[in-house]
Amino acid sequence: MKLKYKLTANLVASSIIPMIFLGMIAYSNAEFAARERIFVDLNAIADRYTDRIDNYLEKGGSEQSLWSILRDNTGLRETGEVLVVKRDREGNIRFLAASRSDEPASTLEVISRNRTELPIHHALQQEEKNFANLVDYRGIPVFSVTRYIEDYDWGLSVQIDQDEVMSSLYTLKVTLVVMGTIV
Repeated sequence: MKLKYKLTANLVASSIIPMIFLGMIAYSNAEFAARERIFVDLNAIADRYTDRIDNYLEKGGSEQSLWSILRDNTGLRETGEVLVVKRDREGNIRFLAASRSDEPASTLEVISRNRTELPIHHALQQEEKNFANLVDYRGIPVFSVTRYIEDYDWGLSVQIDQDEVMSSLYTLKVTLVVMGTIV
């Protein structure tokens, strides 16, 4: 009788291990695909806003009302936003516009030039890149794409909270664990 239980236990264990392994592969592939997709989307949005800003300024638009052209948050989901910044005389980061803010840029905070972990800092350093390992001005981990607007020495960051992007993957992870446990 003990042999029967050992065989059953071994069969169960041998069927669970491949399922767990396949679940890990599926999750890893889904996570990679989600990151790639968000960067494709954020780059397209960054290019669109860079063009909008260039057109706006070429037509005589002012720095003070720049935020008015950033009101369209299409493709930015719940937490995504577009930030346009410049350096002040001391080299600190001053907001010109933030798409999620209803306030004029003059009322937004000034950020120390020493905050090198921020995507907007990298934008002002002329780094046009995708970032998956930075936090935003709120201290929240974000996926971010940066652009440098050379003619005006401005930085642009399009960013979205990582939790929002990865939330569907958390559901997948739980589902895979439950399925692996049941099988």
